[in-house]
Amino acid sequence: MFEDDDRILYLKTKVRRARKPHRCVECKRVITKGETYHFNYYAYVPHRATRPYFESAKMCDECHVDWEILLKAELRESVFATHKCYGELRNRVLRACEDRWLTEPEEVRLYVRWAWGRTLRLSKQIPLPY
Repeated sequence: MFEDDDRILYLKTKVRRARKPHRCVECKRVITKGETYHFNYYAYVPHRATRPYFESAKMCDECHVDWEILLKAELRESVFATHKCYGELRNRVLRACEDRWLTEPEEVRLYVRWAWGRTLRLSKQIPLPY
């Protein structure tokens, strides 16, 4: 969604209660009526563009927590940690695992959820690929 030389003008995040069903931008799960979700609204100016583009994303609570865990790992391991690119959480988790950034127990659980599916029930320990 974003490239390195794009400028993000602002990001506004609100926690809302769904009045109708929505779909999470990350896990594609349906956010049911009455459930809380995170509404993100932002504007960015792509490279060589003159006017901003406005977009929004709706994310379930679980995916919001997963983003926070991943961003914490990226900030710890890299000086060049990037911003959220909505819709790319799974790819970023797998890339962080390849770079051996996921070392804390909550980060390992994050990897297992996104690599093997969000509804996986573990009956035994699954090792990381490194």
